[in-house]
Order: sequence, then C-alpha cells, then structure tokens
Amino acid sequence: MNTQRVQDLEDFVPEWDAPNPGTLIQRELDATGRTQADLADRMSISKKHLNQVIKGASLTPEFSLAIERALGIDARLLLRMEAEWRAARLIDESRASLAQHVGWVNTFKGEDVRRGITHASDDQVTRVEKLLRFFGVSDPAAYDRTWLKLEASFKRSSAFNIDEHATALWIQLAVRQADAIAADAPDYDAGKLRIAAKKLPSLTLKEPEAAFVELQQELLGAGVILVYVEEMPDTRVSGVSLWLPNDRPMIAVTGRYKFADSLWFAIAHEIAHVLHHLKRTTFLEISSDEMEERFHHGDAADHQETQANTYASNLLLAGLSEAELRSVATKEELLELAGALHVSPGVLAGQYAHLTNDWAKFGKLRTKADLSSLP
Repeated sequence: MNTQRVQDLEDFVPEWDAPNPGTLIQRELDATGRTQADLADRMSISKKHLNQVIKGASLTPEFSLAIERALGIDARLLLRMEAEWRAARLIDESRASLAQHVGWVNTFKGEDVRRGITHASDDQVTRVEKLLRFFGVSDPAAYDRTWLKLEASFKRSSAFNIDEHATALWIQLAVRQADAIAADAPDYDAGKLRIAAKKLPSLTLKEPEAAFVELQQELLGAGVILVYVEEMPDTRVSGVSLWLPNDRPMIAVTGRYKFADSLWFAIAHEIAHVLHHLKRTTFLEISSDEMEERFHHGDAADHQETQANTYASNLLLAGLSEAELRSVATKEELLELAGALHVSPGVLAGQYAHLTNDWAKFGKLRTKADLSSLP
C-alpha cells in the first residue's frame, strides 16, 4: 500500500494572521483625523468602552452596526474580522495547551511521519494537532478512551507484546481509506455477501493483486468495504473487521503472512465475523511470531474465532472435506483436485499444511502475495 495521505491533515496550517478589528477602527480614525472621544460621542458609548474594543475587547454585532453608522466601516467586515481574530487567539491558546502533550507523539515511534499523517518538518505541537485530527479526538485523554479501549476479540492471546498505539494507527488508516469508499457504497446486504464470498475460491486462481481488486468490487456490491493497509511494526495484525458509523462493515487486511492462501483465509475469516457476529465488536486478528504458520487454528476457547476459522476453511476448500484433503498423497493428486474444484493449488496446499502441520510436502505450491502496489 502506498503511503496514506490525508488531505485535510496536510492542509492544516497552525499559523494565523488575523488582525484585531480594533486596528481597522483606529486606522480609520487616524485617516479622518477624528478622536476616540468624538467617535464615542457619536456612538453613545463611553470613551473607555471604545478604547477597550480598539485594544481587543469583544466586538458585538450592535457595536459593529454603531461603528458602521458613525464611521462608515461595514459592520459585516468588522464581524468577520472579529471572528477570525478570536479564532486565531483560540488556536494560539490551544497550541500552548497542546505543548504539554508533545511527549504523546513519541508513542507512535515515528510511524505518523512514515505514513504521511504528519511531516518530518512539523514541530512537535503541530504533530500533536495533526494526530488528534487524524484520530478525530480533542486530546490524548479522549484518544485513550476511544482507541485503547476497543471492544476487540483477539485471535491470539493478548499476552503477546502488542503495540497498542501502532495498532490504533493502523486501524484508523484503514478506517480513513474505507470511509472514502463507503460514502457511495450500497446498504449492507448479508445475502449478497454470502453470494460474493462464494466467488472467492475461483478468484484465488488469478494473480493476487487482480483477485483482490475484483473481490473488493464483489464485496462492495454487498455493502462491505475491503481495504489493504500495509502492516505496522510491532502490531502482529493480519486483519480486522468492524462497522463504520454509516452502518457499513469494513474488512481490512495486511500482507503479514506473505502467502496468497493466508491472505484469502484472513479475508474469509473476517467475512465470517461480519456475517455471524455482533456489530459492536471489533474483531482484530493478532498472532505471535512463534505461531505465525498456525494462525488458521486460532484460540479453541474462543467460540467466535473457531466459528470464523471453520467458515473460512469450508469456504476455501470449496466443498472438499478435511478428511479428503488429508488423504491427498502426491503433488499430482493435489493439482488434479484443485483443478476439479476450480481453486488455487496454493490454497489447498496451505489448508493441507494447516491440517497436518506438514509444511514441506506441498509448500512449493503456495504462492506469494504482494499488494504493496495497490493505490
């Protein structure tokens, strides 16, 4: 996946150049040779009040209208200047407040820069501001409440050392990419999703990148958004499924396992979560390095993960029973079986290895998958 660029974050400029509307009033007084005392009389206000406004006190609509009548400056112009000036002061105050959170940026270990969320030239406060906007929160405390307390179902034990901040960053990159697609997506339709999923076995016969793009379109027709986001270091994430605010499900995958059959299994697994499990749950698929080649099995104690694994295996086996697959003795038999089932030999090879833990027998039939060139 190419570097994720978020246009609204790139356009964020923290510096403001908004003059106090009082400077325009004083400039007009100087140009006409009038005094503050004279203008105050013409406006039926005290000289002190006028002087305070010129120095930066709040300018009301009534005051602006009085200025327009007495001095000829357009009231709407003054009010626009007032709004811009107040906003500039607010930004200045906000940046001063955000300065106390610059250490928070370090929790992302520079991934925000590498993924284009912030820039290397940004100062620390600007990076804080951009990251808050990226996550859609007002401050780091809100980030903690929103992103570090996801109701997630882990495929592997959460005892493994997972970088929660990197994981949150990866999920939000996926959500941003999905949001751009979801705006024009049809309503979610479980029936259409089941039909689309059944096309996955035959798609595995194509080159992984072309098959992924085609599967994206098939799932989109069912109201399901499929995206690929390059894996983030220290996350061990292979995929995630969650529901977007517009009631469309999102499936996001990484290229963690490198092999095409593992990619298709990960997608099929997430499809099962969308079809069968609660909307409010985020299913984040995590593995340990030690168990990477056995991620298919998941945690037998977790019924939802077991159910998703079973669905994915049955889908990719295209009707072939596990007993029949175990009985395959030679490469020629496997190739013949794959041809009859219209599924990639690599998929059957991967499923055979998962079932038997014999990775060498048909290992050379497993093909690699590289989606990094996807737009």
